[in-house]
Amino acid sequence: MYLSIIIPAYNEEQRIGGTLKHMRDHLSSKDYEYEIIVVDDGSRDNTSFAAAESELGKSGKVKVIKNPMNRGKGFAVKRGILASEGKYVLLSDADMSTPLEEIDKLFDPIKNGFDVAIGS
Repeated sequence: MYLSIIIPAYNEEQRIGGTLKHMRDHLSSKDYEYEIIVVDDGSRDNTSFAAAESELGKSGKVKVIKNPMNRGKGFAVKRGILASEGKYVLLSDADMSTPLEEIDKLFDPIKNGFDVAIGS
């Protein structure tokens, strides 16, 4: 299984490093491959740089896409999905408002033949 995690981000320089560290810590215990795509939606801070320079960013597990101007969350999500290579796609906000630990609950419906699983 290959999972793509899309993180739309706007002015998340202070938060994105911690988010990526948390994701790395959680996903390192899983038996599937993953990629993380951070879509910087025209941030005025150094969100892209912070994501790329994080430990996970330097490992090659993170792709950073930078929109030259803010186009909105929907546009950022779309860009991330179009750049993804995983069979499965997970959308996650940079503030981790839905804990990553909940991801396993989403796989059960998928394994049972559903095309989409939504958690909130």
